[in-house]
Amino acid sequence: MCKRWLFATLIFPLAAGSAAAQDLQSKQYAVTTDRAVDVTRDVLSAQGFQIIEVREQDDGDRVVLYRAAMPRGRLERLVIRRVDNRIVFVDAPIGLLADIDHRLRL
Repeated sequence: MCKRWLFATLIFPLAAGSAAAQDLQSKQYAVTTDRAVDVTRDVLSAQGFQIIEVREQDDGDRVVLYRAAMPRGRLERLVIRRVDNRIVFVDAPIGLLADIDHRLRL
């Protein structure tokens, strides 16, 4: 009985946390691509990242290349994609998405 209780107390909070994270990753925003890029730049700078490059792909996606400023971290990427007049963030860490979500709501 004790083993089942311990298993349930360890697994259920993890499942709830991953469901919240999945909900945040699947959010879509009704803003312009330029506004999404500006907010992403602000959030990355505020969290201590250095923006290396923002490039537009042939399909309209914007790829943001960034890295930790101090100490120099590895190169990371985040994709801002327009889908049916909505903006979707792809390959973005949860911590960044939470701040981006907060600032896009303002």
